[in-house]
Amino acid sequence: VRVVANKVRDEKDEEFIRNAIPAEDLLGMIHYNLEIMDADRNGKSPYDFSEIATNEIKQIKEKIDQSMI
Repeated sequence: VRVVANKVRDEKDEEFIRNAIPAEDLLGMIHYNLEIMDADRNGKSPYDFSEIATNEIKQIKEKIDQSMI
């Protein structure tokens, strides 16, 4: 089982998550992002609305891919 933290608001949230989840189990964090909400309301992919979210998701995917080698 691995963890993706979602709707992370700030450095305090990040610190809490890093202290609560072992580093080897934490795949990454997707920060609270209004652009993702806008994409959802418009029936679009976050990839079309938020470069930040896209980069966070790509980093998580890369970590998953590396763990499967």
